[in-house]
Amino acid sequence: MAEPAYSFTIPSLADDTPLDCRIYHPDDFEAVIANAADNGHATRGAIVAHPYPVLGGCYDDPVVMAVVRCLLKEGFVVGTFNFR
Repeated sequence: MAEPAYSFTIPSLADDTPLDCRIYHPDDFEAVIANAADNGHATRGAIVAHPYPVLGGCYDDPVVMAVVRCLLKEGFVVGTFNFR
């Protein structure tokens, strides 16, 4: 399973509901950044949301983690968050 580089919580502005978030970096993150800079490109990123929580979707959903792993292999920085 991919391990997040950062885990943090964003407080709600409207109520006391926190938004738990994770950021994942590719294994060769420094090389990805250097390659993007050398070629005049931005580092690519993606935000992945989990399936509908009422139907059982969650932060650690296997499909979400499979998508995260695929994006990491392609050199993306990936963010996820917990709807719950």
